[in-house]
This record gives sequence, structure tokens and C-alpha cells, in this order.
Amino acid sequence: MSPTTLRFLLTSDWHLFGRKGSRFSRLDDLRSLCMSGRYDALLHGGDLVEPDMGATFAQGVHALLTAASSVEHIMLVAGNNDLDAVFSNEPVLMQDAVNHMTAACSKVGANLLDKAPFTVKGVRFVGNFAGFDGTLFHATDQSRGQTAHDHMDNEARRWAQVGVGVHPGALHAECRRTLLRHLEEDDKSPTILVTHTVPVPEMVLYGSSERYDRKNTFMGWDERHAGRQLWRPNVVAHLCGHVHRSYDLTADTDYCEPGIPLINASGDNEIREVEVHLNSDGRVEAFGSLRV
Repeated sequence: MSPTTLRFLLTSDWHLFGRKGSRFSRLDDLRSLCMSGRYDALLHGGDLVEPDMGATFAQGVHALLTAASSVEHIMLVAGNNDLDAVFSNEPVLMQDAVNHMTAACSKVGANLLDKAPFTVKGVRFVGNFAGFDGTLFHATDQSRGQTAHDHMDNEARRWAQVGVGVHPGALHAECRRTLLRHLEEDDKSPTILVTHTVPVPEMVLYGSSERYDRKNTFMGWDERHAGRQLWRPNVVAHLCGHVHRSYDLTADTDYCEPGIPLINASGDNEIREVEVHLNSDGRVEAFGSLRV
């Protein structure tokens, strides 16, 4: 094969249609970028909508399509607020949520990675809402003694009240099983891993307030435990969102020096351009991102 370059746009955590308005006000900018012809795809890291005013996931997907219809491929993962919209406002049982969201995406030609991986120009995108494994279940000074375990208990009670029918812990376990299965299906192709939740403790601060440190049920996992399973030799980067902060970190791995990029694109009005260069052997020889 000939050397090739994959170039795509990355954004996350728009929280459209909420009581306080939307976090993302650059839809026109995004539309212009998509119309430029420069990009092969757009990837959204989850939390398209804010559910507190009755928004549906389908409304979020429609807004995404309106901005990105000029690119050939649209990909996304579910965020916790997207799931909340599905079971609170539609309503759909949690065990049916992925199929329900996949149907909404399919109607507009978008690809929900929670359902199945997707390949663009030889690069495989494997994604899911979470790969959470419970290893951040400990309190810190910033979390004021509350642990993720406490928060999950609170969330479980709320879900039971609205009839979700699934415990949050069961959701996380199923997400992790699915993510691992999709990774195991192809251990050769260059793969970009995408989760809504964050993959390392260094990313668990939320927004501008440190009091949310490590307390949230959806914050992710500790890389010492989970990273060795998820960051396979063919995984070239891990992209995420959720915490409303922008991060550029590196994951230490046994097979890659100095490690793989960990990028969080959920900062205020953030849009990233991501480039992946493949050589004639189909191997990634360069990876980079910049804010646009």
C-alpha cells in the first residue's frame, strides 16, 4: 500500500439543549471546517446533549449531522448524559440503550462505536462509553471523603427510582467487556481507542473545580490496573472527554517508547485536528494533534 494520511476533527462534551444552555458555541466554526475538504472524519467523544430539559439523543445526533454533514465519516461514543437522556426522556431501558442509539445514528449515517468499531483509511477506531473497572474507588482530600463507590450507590438509587433496570456497576462491567472484545477482534490494525470516561488519575479533575477529584462514578480507572489490558501493541492513541478539561498526556507502555498519546478534548469549545500518518507497511509513523 502507499503511504497515507488520516486527518480528522475531534470534539466532545457539547451538552446541547440544557437548562443552562449549551457548552459548545462553535457549531458554525465546525461546519466551516467540515466543509473545507481537509478532513476525512469527525469524532465526538460523548455527551452530545444535556438531559435536564427533556432533550433526546436523536436531537443531539441531528445537531452533529447539521454541523458535520460535509465530512464522509461521523463517529461517536455515548456519554453518561446521552445515556441519561435515553433512559430519562425517551424512555428506553438501559439494556436496550446501545441498540436504540445505534438506530438514531444509522438514520443519519453516523457510526456509534459502542456498537461496533469503524475503520477509516486503515485506522481502526474502537470505542465505548467506559472501560471503568472500579480502581479509583478511594477518597482524596479534594473529594471531601466521598469515594466513587459512594457516588455509585447514590446513582444506583436514582436509577432505581426512574426505573432504569440496571445497576451502574453492571453498566460499567458490560462496557468494559465489550471494549475488550472489540480490541481482541483485531490485534494487528493500527487502532485508536476512544472512551468518554478518562483513562488515568491525572485526568480526574473536573472543570475548574478540584473538589470533584476522583469522586465521580464515571471518572474511569487507574492505568496501573486497566492500561495493561487496554493499551495493546496496536493501540496508537487513547482519546477521551467527560471532565470538561483539555489534556495532552502520555501513557507509559511496555511496548512503545515514550508511550502513546492520551488526549482529552472536552475543554471549553474545544475542536482538535488530529493527523495520523501511515507508512507503506500500514504502520503509524507519526501522530499529532492541534487545537483549531
